[in-house]
Amino acid sequence: AGFGRDTIGDFEEGVDKLEFSTDIFADFAAVQALWTQNGANATIRAADGTKVTLLNTNLADLDAGDFIFV
Repeated sequence: AGFGRDTIGDFEEGVDKLEFSTDIFADFAAVQALWTQNGANATIRAADGTKVTLLNTNLADLDAGDFIFV
């Protein structure tokens, strides 16, 4: 099961963390393989079509420390 179609408007790189089940994304490289920059927003779309959009977030600013995999 995925995480829906979520939008986060106040994500702060280096402060906040996104948590994903390893059933959805095994690791940071798996997230990177499926993320896209859409204007000012970053979208992470799982293989099943569920997605999370980070408003006003640049993918270049995200790193492995912004994610938790459980």
